[in-house]
Amino acid sequence: MKLKLLGFAFFYATLICINPHLGPLDDWGLLDQFNLLKFWGGDRFYILNGVEQSLITLGFGIQPFLYYLVNALEFLALFYLLVQISKKAFENNPYLAFFAPIIATLTPGLPTAYLRLFVPERLLVLCFSYIILLDQENKKRTIQKIAYFVVAVISMLLKEPAFLLIGGLSFFRFLEKKERPFHMFIMLLSVIYFLVYLYLTRVIHQVTGLEYGQTSIHGIHLLVKNIFNYLLNDPTIYLLALPTWFIILLKKRTFDPYLSLIAGYVFMLLYLGIFQEYYLLPLLPLLIMSAGKYWVVTPKLLRTLTLFMMANSVLYGLGQISIYKNEPRGFSEAMTALSNENISGSKTVCYLGLNQEFSDEIILASTKFSAHRFLSTNDAHDERCDYLIDSPYNYAGLKAGSEWGVIHRYVPSLYFPAISMKPWIKYLISKTSAIPLINQNIFRKHDFEILRRLVL
Repeated sequence: MKLKLLGFAFFYATLICINPHLGPLDDWGLLDQFNLLKFWGGDRFYILNGVEQSLITLGFGIQPFLYYLVNALEFLALFYLLVQISKKAFENNPYLAFFAPIIATLTPGLPTAYLRLFVPERLLVLCFSYIILLDQENKKRTIQKIAYFVVAVISMLLKEPAFLLIGGLSFFRFLEKKERPFHMFIMLLSVIYFLVYLYLTRVIHQVTGLEYGQTSIHGIHLLVKNIFNYLLNDPTIYLLALPTWFIILLKKRTFDPYLSLIAGYVFMLLYLGIFQEYYLLPLLPLLIMSAGKYWVVTPKLLRTLTLFMMANSVLYGLGQISIYKNEPRGFSEAMTALSNENISGSKTVCYLGLNQEFSDEIILASTKFSAHRFLSTNDAHDERCDYLIDSPYNYAGLKAGSEWGVIHRYVPSLYFPAISMKPWIKYLISKTSAIPLINQNIFRKHDFEILRRLVL
């Protein structure tokens, strides 16, 4: 089994490194001047986000292969930690101990994080997995306490909610009278971080409400949408962890530390009304440990439903791998094709059918990689456009007319279709209502086409 796990890990790491390209989502930030404080502004304070890529850029310039090589090394480190956690969690069940880390790496959050660049959860889950392993030690050596402290500080500077996980874990260990002075110190550290965060965002930047993650959907509709998204993304939380947490709370009148941290983190994300596939990544070590402890006592119906939904989640994850291995390459080759086109002066290049949620970022990214003027249009006959780009982000499904000729086409050689439940449900809803498909389209391809207006 060890050789199989090792083979899987190195295959996955190799996949991360193969044919790397910068994509239109976030990656353009690497073209800006190196500055740790660029992730401090408005209601955000996560200055270590992308620090690996920024240091590579500072020393070697723009190097996609080096960025993803670091991602691959971080993946190998995480996989090793998850294997060790699984062994502790399922010490009496070697088969679950074998499959748990593999399934964890195929759920949507992990490929999304490791096949993109500016995703702080990628390092955060690595740090928190190490902390959970150290947490299993009843009495830590001095060097382990120092490592715990350093990793805790790094975690909080990677993503703001990390202070809840770090401080919350120490709070429960303090209540259990385990190494009280050390955990009191970690709790104090978490409180200091939170106060600094409030000062920087509320006093210096004078933010009065949440800026990050704002959306046009509000109230109960946003809550239902996000519960649905998270359920399909990582069903173990809603079908295993949260029900078990409630059962223990009602029957035994007590809090399980790991389940309580999961519940608190999930409730925080639902309150903030934000969703991304990778937001739940830091909970992976907690979920594995909790599953090992409570899997046998969980009602059989919930276990069966969890396994079924996990199979769907893996299909969802394979779809994410397909997206993030193909679309950055298609975007990069499209920008190169535009640069190689014999164009005199700056021209207007129009993306067909961009959704407003991604339109600004895709256009901004394109201007970073090309000197042309970029627009979004829902009119395939738009007279402003000298060139059209038909991309995977053409959510409106618009088609170019006969006045356009194809000058570049990228078609991926390997493609995994979106066949998980989410795109099918959204497709069925779109067929029975006036709600258009925006993303997660069941028919979404990764093709890029550049079209030039024909001179008649």
